[in-house]
Amino acid sequence: MALCKKLLTEILSDNETDETKRREVRAQPRARRPLGEAPPENNGATQIASKHPIPASIEIIRVLKMSSDGHEILKDKVYRLKFDLLVTYGNLQRQLPPDQQDNGWSKILTEGSLPAVLEVAFGSGTEGKVYREALGSIIAFWSSLS
Repeated sequence: MALCKKLLTEILSDNETDETKRREVRAQPRARRPLGEAPPENNGATQIASKHPIPASIEIIRVLKMSSDGHEILKDKVYRLKFDLLVTYGNLQRQLPPDQQDNGWSKILTEGSLPAVLEVAFGSGTEGKVYREALGSIIAFWSSLS
């Protein structure tokens, strides 16, 4: 997820104006567990969340909405990165315990605002149609679980 986000930001950031570019806040380093202390029992998603901060849903949506205009040669790769970013983020959110899930993500799913984001992220043309349709099905599944 972090790799997709980083690549998309680097590839597409030259399309943004200086006003829209924002410095990302870096997570503060966490204290390490003393030697010999056993790690707490967690599922995989919780372990990932404890080791690597998960970006807020608003940050994921911001990256998805970044324009790929001017990157026609890379458009399919950009679409694939956006697809992977959203699927990974959504699956990770679904696996986290409720107290660690992003409330903004739950709100986005219940309000049904992701299809509009997909139109911006993948355009309305035929190049992004496969991604929009696949994500539409995945989002419908996620929404049915919440």
